[in-house]
Amino acid sequence: MKKRRPQRMPRGSWLLLPVLFLTVCNWLLWSQHTVSISPDGLFRLTVWTKWGFPDSSVRVALSEKKWPERTILSDPATDRWPALTEVYWDMQSRRVGVLICDSLASNILFAYDLDQRRVISSEVVIAGIRQSLVSRYHLIGSRIKAYDNDPIACVCDNQSGNFRRFENIIGNSLVLPSIGNQR
Repeated sequence: MKKRRPQRMPRGSWLLLPVLFLTVCNWLLWSQHTVSISPDGLFRLTVWTKWGFPDSSVRVALSEKKWPERTILSDPATDRWPALTEVYWDMQSRRVGVLICDSLASNILFAYDLDQRRVISSEVVIAGIRQSLVSRYHLIGSRIKAYDNDPIACVCDNQSGNFRRFENIIGNSLVLPSIGNQR
C-alpha cells in the first residue's frame, strides 16, 4: 500500500491570504455611530462609520423587526469626519430623514420613504429635521440668530458646542432618544 502524501496548495495561492485578511478586516472596521428607532418601533436606522486612514466612510442602514439590515445610503468617500447626527421620523413611521454633520466634507442630508423603499427628496423632511434640532438642542434666541435662524447651520458648526451636547445625549448607548426622552 502506497503512503499518501498530503496535498499541497498550488503555488501562488498564499497570495490569496492577504486578500482574505483585508476583506475580513474591512467588514470588521465598521462601527455604529448613531442608532434611531422609529416611533412605531418597527424600524431601526443605524449610521455606521468605517474609520480609515486618516478619515472615515459613512453608511446608513435600515432594518425591520423580522428582516435583515439593508444599506439605504452608502458614501464610500474616505474624506469624512461624521459628527452630530439627527434622525427625524414622521409620526406614522413612513418617512425618515437623516442629517449627518461632517467636519471635513459636506454634510449628508437625505430622506427615505419606507413604504416605497427608496430615497426621496430631502425637501420632504427638512422642516421636520429643523424642528427636531430646535427642540433637542434648545436653539432659541441668540443661540440660533448668529446662524440666520438656520438650525442646520448652527448644529453643524464645530464651534457651536452642539456636538458635545449630542455626545452627552446619546451617551454610551449610541441610541438617539426621541425628543421627549432626553437625559
